[in-house]
Amino acid sequence: MKTKGAASSAWPFHGGTAFVREVLPNAATATAIAAVVVFAGAWLAPRLGVAEYDYLVGAGLVVGAAGAAFLVFGPSWIIISLFLAKMILGHLFLSMYIFPFAGVEWHPREFWLFLLLAHGAVKLITGRAAIRPDLTHYFFYLYCFYFVFIAAVGLWRQPNMTEIIKECRFPIFLSTYLVFATCVKDRRELRRYARALLALTTLIALGACAFFAYTFVTGNVINTQNVYGEYVRRQIGPRLLQSVRPNGHLFYEVCFVVIAALFFCRETTRRVKALYLLLLGVFGCAIVITMMRTAYVALACSLAILVFISLPRGMRWLLVFVGVLGVVLVALALGAQLYESTAQQLPDLEVSLKARVEEMRGAWDTFLRHPLTGAGMGSSFEGMGWVAKQSTIAYGQTTYQTVHNVWMYYLFKGGIVGMALVLAGLGGILARAYLTIERIQDARDRCLLRGLVAATAGQLVASLAMPRLTYPIGAVFLAMMTCAFFLLARQPMAETPVGPEDRPCCGY
Repeated sequence: MKTKGAASSAWPFHGGTAFVREVLPNAATATAIAAVVVFAGAWLAPRLGVAEYDYLVGAGLVVGAAGAAFLVFGPSWIIISLFLAKMILGHLFLSMYIFPFAGVEWHPREFWLFLLLAHGAVKLITGRAAIRPDLTHYFFYLYCFYFVFIAAVGLWRQPNMTEIIKECRFPIFLSTYLVFATCVKDRRELRRYARALLALTTLIALGACAFFAYTFVTGNVINTQNVYGEYVRRQIGPRLLQSVRPNGHLFYEVCFVVIAALFFCRETTRRVKALYLLLLGVFGCAIVITMMRTAYVALACSLAILVFISLPRGMRWLLVFVGVLGVVLVALALGAQLYESTAQQLPDLEVSLKARVEEMRGAWDTFLRHPLTGAGMGSSFEGMGWVAKQSTIAYGQTTYQTVHNVWMYYLFKGGIVGMALVLAGLGGILARAYLTIERIQDARDRCLLRGLVAATAGQLVASLAMPRLTYPIGAVFLAMMTCAFFLLARQPMAETPVGPEDRPCCGY
C-alpha cells in the first residue's frame, strides 16, 4: 500500500490520487467563481448600461486574477511546470507581448517569475516548504552575490539607474533557485520534472527536424529571427540550406549528454537502450541543423567531460597530467607559429567572428582601466560593430554593454574581485556535485548526476563564445542544475513501496 506522503508526490506524471486531493478542489472553486462572475456580469451588464467591451475586459481581469491566485496557492508542480515550460519555449530576450506600466516595459516571463516567487513565499510562510541547509546553497548565493557586487560598483562609478535596471532584469531570474530548492521535495519529484523536460525538448527537436525536412524538400528556405527562434539561410556547398534554432534548443545538448550517460548505466535494459539510441539520433539531428558552432563545441566539451568523470579515479588524474603536459609541449613548439597565423587570418575572419574579437578587445581594455572591481553593471564601451546583411557587410562605431564571451563579461563588469566570486560560486557548485557522484548508491541517480555535471560544465566552457548564461533562461538553467545537484547530494529518505503509477518511465 502507498503511504500518504507517497500519494501526495505521485503527480504530475503518474497516478491520480494527489491530483484529486490537491488540484480538483482548488480548480473547482476557481472555476465556480469565474462562472459566477461571468454569468452574473452577463445578466447585469445590459441592465446597468455597461458597454460589452468594458465588461469583457473586467471579466477577463477577474478570471485572470483567480487563475493567478490558484497558481500561487495551489500545488507546486503546477506553477513550476508552467514556469519551466514558459522559459524553455520563450526566446532568449524577445517577447511576443510587452506591457508598459509605470514607465517600465514588462515582459510575460517577468510576471511568471513574480507568480513563482509569490508561490514560494506562500509555501514558506504556511510551513508547507522548508529551507534545507546545504553547502550547495552557499556556493549558488555566492554566484548571485557577484551581480549584487557589480550593481553596487555600477552605482558607485556612474549612477545611471536606467542602464543598471535594464541589465539587472536578467540575473534576477537566479532567484528561482530558492523556490526550486524548497518546493521540489526529493529525488522522485526531480525524476518527474526531468522526464517532463525531456518530453518537451523531444517535441521541440522533432518539430525542428520536420521543418528542416520540409525546407530541404521544397527549397522554401526562409531568413528570419523572431520570438520563435532563429531561422537563417546557410550556403553549404552548392545548396542553400535552412538552419533551425527554435526556442529551447539549449536543452538539445543537455538531453543528449544526460541520455548518453544513462545509456551506459548498468541498470538500463536493452529495450530502454534502444529508446535512448532513438532519442540520441533525434537530438543529434536537431543539433546538426542548428548549424551553430558553439552548440557543437558545447556538446563536444560536455561529452569529453562525461568520459572523464566516468573513468576510474586513478585514470582521471593521469589523463589530466598527460593532457596538461601535451598542451604545454604544443604551446612551446608551435605557439609562435600559431600566433602569427592567427594574427594574419584576423582581417579575413567572417563577420560574426570579427564582431566577437572586437567585443573581447573592448572588454579587455575596459577591464584594464578598472582591474580590481571592474566597470560595474550598466557600464559600456565603444567599438567597431560588424553586421551581416545577406551578402553585404556593414560596420560602424557602436556601444557594447554586454559581450558574447560570458567570462569576459564577468571580468570587465566585476574585475578580479568579481571573477573570484564567480569562480568560487560556480566552481564550488560543480566541485560539490562531482564529489557527490561516487557517494550515490543508486546507479541510475549516479549516471543522471554524471550527465548533469558534464552538461553544465560543457555549457560553462562553451560560454567563452556564447552569452546564454547572461540571459533569463541561462539563470534558470543554472538554478535548475544546482537544485538537481542539491537534491541528488542529499541522502534519500526511506523508500516507500512503489505502486504501478511510480514505476520508472522509459527506464528512469
